[in-house]
Amino acid sequence: KGEKMKIIGHELVPYEPFISCKNLAQLAQNSDKNVLIKFNDTLIKTAVQNGLNFGVYASNLTQLLLANACGAKFIIVPKRIAKEAADTAQEYLFDAQICVVLDGESELEWLSKTGADVAIFKEGIKNGNF
Repeated sequence: KGEKMKIIGHELVPYEPFISCKNLAQLAQNSDKNVLIKFNDTLIKTAVQNGLNFGVYASNLTQLLLANACGAKFIIVPKRIAKEAADTAQEYLFDAQICVVLDGESELEWLSKTGADVAIFKEGIKNGNF
């Protein structure tokens, strides 16, 4: 691939945070931001219909495949499927970037070996985590 890993939420790297949205009102309120939603049919449909720049938290490969097909720009996956998700994204030439939320800098090296595109520190997500 040869692209550099993006890092969101680290104090040394300038970034635009994700805004976690748990319902339609929050989605509407933050339509001009990078919104992040837990996999949910209604919220994804609304994000697509309104042309939002959105990311999806996908807990498994089925949700990963659907989120990419719907046009999510970022797909956050649990650490346990990070490598499999990155491999799947590479195999099928996803437009979406595969992201993993890290607990600290010490996990960056591990993440670099998975092939994931984006490391997100907790500070990179406003309104809490999933």
